[in-house]
Amino acid sequence: MYIYGKHPVRELLETSRGKVIDIFIDRPENRENYKFDVKVVETEILDKYSDNGNHQGVVAQVTPFQYANLKDLYNCDVVAILDQVQDPQNFGAIARSAAAFSIPLIIPKDRAVGVTGTVVRASAGLIYQVPVVQVTNIARTIKTLQDEGFWAFASDMGGDSIYESKLEPKTIIVMGGEAGIRKLTKEKCDFVVGIPTHKCVESLNVSTSFAIVASEFRRTNPE
Repeated sequence: MYIYGKHPVRELLETSRGKVIDIFIDRPENRENYKFDVKVVETEILDKYSDNGNHQGVVAQVTPFQYANLKDLYNCDVVAILDQVQDPQNFGAIARSAAAFSIPLIIPKDRAVGVTGTVVRASAGLIYQVPVVQVTNIARTIKTLQDEGFWAFASDMGGDSIYESKLEPKTIIVMGGEAGIRKLTKEKCDFVVGIPTHKCVESLNVSTSFAIVASEFRRTNPE
């Protein structure tokens, strides 16, 4: 995978340096900006690696993302399930919050974005600090985790206020994608909580909602 742009590459080096294979630049005089063995190439090469994106003269090649195993999460105090998040920018922003609050992520293999270069870039490389599991069936995964002692709550409009709910360890945070949580997924959850907002706001972006919910969980359950 390739990450491009001065700021994303700089953040990647700061957060996940060990995941960087090569850094390519198109101006030799910029070598000193990177404490890394950079390679100077033609601008056309950077255009190719970045799919003609705004690379600003630098592209980093990173290692392929290694997904975790569901069993690795059984002893976690909290996990988050993302039900069909398809926007890589949203997923990247969620991953950044997940790293901040130490919350592993579970995503479906189908009809959802996986870990791509765009996701890594949107997360500022922090997705490499987060265990991410891909599963074939979200509803079955919720049941499996419940059998391991977890309680699942769906974060959705109309639920009980998250600030009045008792969020305890062994919690599954279930967030819907851009279209919301699917009916079958919500039915598998033990309860539904919502984020109180002013009546002029119909709903919040999934990445914003996740950051709020994750923060509230960690406030009541510090590591």
